[in-house]
Amino acid sequence: MADPTEEPAQGSGDGSSRLASAAGAALLVLLVGVGGWVVYGPDDEPTEPVAQPEPAASSSAPPQQTERGQRLKPTPEPDVTYERMDPASPVRLSVPSVGIEAPVVSIPLQEGSVLDPPADPSTLGWWDDSARPGDRKGQTVITGHTVSTGGGAMDPMVDVEPGGTVDVETDEGTMRYRITEKEVVTRPDLAERAEEIFGQDVTKGRLVIVTCTNWNGAVWEDNLVVYGTPLGEPSEAGA
Repeated sequence: MADPTEEPAQGSGDGSSRLASAAGAALLVLLVGVGGWVVYGPDDEPTEPVAQPEPAASSSAPPQQTERGQRLKPTPEPDVTYERMDPASPVRLSVPSVGIEAPVVSIPLQEGSVLDPPADPSTLGWWDDSARPGDRKGQTVITGHTVSTGGGAMDPMVDVEPGGTVDVETDEGTMRYRITEKEVVTRPDLAERAEEIFGQDVTKGRLVIVTCTNWNGAVWEDNLVVYGTPLGEPSEAGA
């Protein structure tokens, strides 16, 4: 698990040059509640991992339910001018429409091909073998905890709507994304569609945000996936 105080790893060049072997065409990914990502190779047999306890919460709020299979499509792009930004690792994520503002740290694959979100539920994790904001190729994958009793950075993500914006801050500037789609998928469906959702040989710098949804009182049943297309760095402060 990444140290929340660790500085995100810096890299150079196109995002496709930074891919881990696990991010190949046959990648399978399974999100297990709030316990982490389990990544399997093409010939591995997925097994159900042991459930992990939820991180401690700092407040109390009832979990919201989202419709399984729900897939919301985008609204028109905002009428704002953007500039290209040099690639860099994300350090902070903001979703103004739902009040999300959280630090981001880099998280590598651990032994057993597990990608754990940061233990601190108020901190988000960026998969350090996915694309960086500003890369021309690949997908920037950011994940974090939703906590059933409140206190998770991703708790409000269930209310995000296509057409809104997400700002991902880096040392090179702030990449703004337009939210293009939001969907709720089961864990098996997420694994089956892993290449589409997490593959690094597709799209042009797409943002993929993943968290859990639909708490049944014991486990999170589904995953919430939010997609964003890069607009670039806002050309004017506060744009």
